[in-house]
Amino acid sequence: MAITLTIPAPVHLEQVNGTLRTWHREEGPFHLHPGDLGWHHLRGAEATAAHLRLWRRDDQLVAVGLLDGADLLRTAVEPALAADEELARTLAESLAEPEHGVLPEGQVYVEAHSALGLRTGLLRRGWSEGEPWFPLCRDLTAPVEEPGLLIEQVGVGRPGLLEPMGVHADHRGRGYGRAISRAAAAQLRGMGSSSALVCTPRSRRAPWRRTSRQASRSVQRSRTCSATRRPDPSPQA
Repeated sequence: MAITLTIPAPVHLEQVNGTLRTWHREEGPFHLHPGDLGWHHLRGAEATAAHLRLWRRDDQLVAVGLLDGADLLRTAVEPALAADEELARTLAESLAEPEHGVLPEGQVYVEAHSALGLRTGLLRRGWSEGEPWFPLCRDLTAPVEEPGLLIEQVGVGRPGLLEPMGVHADHRGRGYGRAISRAAAAQLRGMGSSSALVCTPRSRRAPWRRTSRQASRSVQRSRTCSATRRPDPSPQA
């Protein structure tokens, strides 16, 4: 079963987004979110489609990549195929070799939170692990304060994502970030989300402290794989 790489047409964006929604499940991995596509869609449907890379096996979508700038690819993999060897090998080849038209020469970055096999394949090719990111989750069974915000979610009974959010340095320490996070969680709960999810680098102390205090649990730790390509991208022995 061959795996093919394609760039979608704008007319296919809704289908891609719908499939991506089904990949977000409670206790599942943190990866490319439908809200990311929505945010990117501010550039227009043509640009969003041009920045997407789709991998299919027998016409079934098995992996999605979104170019967020020229040197960063954010990915999501069908959860049941996170450790699939053939898919991991194909993805690693696509990302490591510029002639595939995914990433250019030079230093590039890949967010591969949900693809254990892909991360392993990239590391074997000389890529290095980047800064750790920690997903934190708040259960939405109990009520939270009523908000006044518009938040994106992926469907009833599925986790919602809180991002992007920040507070100006001159106004930190006054509870604004906490209030915004709670308001967003309340909005997600009202829309039927099962939990509110946020993912932040451990080095960003203020967001980490704020979100970790409100989270009811930590999900699996994620990392971003980064690399500077070598002239010979062949796998290490």
